[in-house]
Amino acid sequence: EEVRKRSTSSYQNNILLYYAYQESEDHQIALAFINSIKESEPKWLMERVENPGRKEIEQTVAVSSFYSNMNGDAQDALEAFHDIAPANLEILRLLSDLYSARGLYRKALETAELGLALDPEYVSLRISKIQALMNLNRIEEAKKQTEVLVQDYPENQSVQSLEQDWNNFDKFEADGSFNSGESSGSTFGSKSSTFDVKVYTPTIANHYRLFARDVIEQ
Repeated sequence: EEVRKRSTSSYQNNILLYYAYQESEDHQIALAFINSIKESEPKWLMERVENPGRKEIEQTVAVSSFYSNMNGDAQDALEAFHDIAPANLEILRLLSDLYSARGLYRKALETAELGLALDPEYVSLRISKIQALMNLNRIEEAKKQTEVLVQDYPENQSVQSLEQDWNNFDKFEADGSFNSGESSGSTFGSKSSTFDVKVYTPTIANHYRLFARDVIEQ
């Protein structure tokens, strides 16, 4: 905060303060702050010279909206950025992830592939493409691309996280629920409990799972 007071015209300091709010998990405060300082940066420095500070703040607003679950606002802002900078790979990555978050899986895949046509080795876009393929139930393609990615970038933390997701996906899984209730239909009333348990096998042929279910009532 003190840094910002000393140099209120510095958009870099404002963005640093925004990230400090985010790290403190004050997400709504962070979003309100970054929106409040957007207008302090002129859009143009001079004729036909765009202000990079204003552009970076606007992009930060879009990202903040995305992570604050304001996906409609984020989509509008990121699509506007994409119109201005259609070859910006990070904007394409954010758009792909946003489309996936909104259930627009085919659009997410198309956007990731658009970026990968510009740079086939852009790791975060390769991950976004794999996630879109999984959401489209194109499991075999997603798995093969994950294996290649792990082989190419074994030390990358995001790739390691993706590999762990696959390892979890291919394990036995259990799911259960418990319900209880009381009945006043008799003099003393009664209590009942129900346990519903399912156990799933690892995936078979990348598409199917067998499961066993047991319901216990007391």
